[in-house]
Amino acid sequence: MSDSIVDRAPAGVGLAAGVEPSTLVVRVLGPVRVPGLTRRPTSQQLALITRLAAVGPADRGRLIDDLWDGRPVSAGRFANVVAEVRSVLGPGRLPEARLGRYALHGVTTDLELLTAAAARSGSASAEPVELRATRLASVLDLVSGPVLAAPGDRWWRWLDAHPELVARAEVAVGTAAVELVGHLVAAGRLRRAQAVCERALTACRDDDGLLEAMDDVLRRQRRPGAADEVRRRRRRRLARFDGWSQAGASTSAG
Repeated sequence: MSDSIVDRAPAGVGLAAGVEPSTLVVRVLGPVRVPGLTRRPTSQQLALITRLAAVGPADRGRLIDDLWDGRPVSAGRFANVVAEVRSVLGPGRLPEARLGRYALHGVTTDLELLTAAAARSGSASAEPVELRATRLASVLDLVSGPVLAAPGDRWWRWLDAHPELVARAEVAVGTAAVELVGHLVAAGRLRRAQAVCERALTACRDDDGLLEAMDDVLRRQRRPGAADEVRRRRRRRLARFDGWSQAGASTSAG
């Protein structure tokens, strides 16, 4: 059986819908990675790429504050890291700073794709339900664990300065998943609905809407007892999340 939330996607719909083929997509809906690079970035390089892709442009001082926790960093060292990232990303992705601010070009995140898919699904110009569901599913398929996790399930130090980013990612996953589950339940696709809930729950620390959706799906499948197991797994996952975020004080990445 395919791991995809939907079995078949209509032509032109999927991760790349509305995205130029040359666009580099940084995956943040789970442990961070950047598919398509010819070289694997180091943790420090990945931290800079993710910081710029997920939060946006910043000047050198702000990047040093975020990525080096305000520790003194020489201009030469900072320039070396920037040069290394340019080499990893390829020509034109990280141009020279303009007005003192660094920004990525031709780079987005799967969070932005999910946000766009959800906004399009909720727009006044209603599109067919199947198309809306497939558009959401194509990005939710990318969810693979705690959002914005650093390599080795460590905590990015710079996220301490941007807690709203983690919250935004979790809300986007939870909201899109609940909407998609509603479409799938209406179509009688209960197993798919359960798969969506379970996948989304791996990414979100606290989402009552997702838990309610899972309860409803299991009740419809006449499996109310399974809800207890979901909650046990949920408690274990929350304990892991707590340890993962608190570990940032001593084992933070980049």
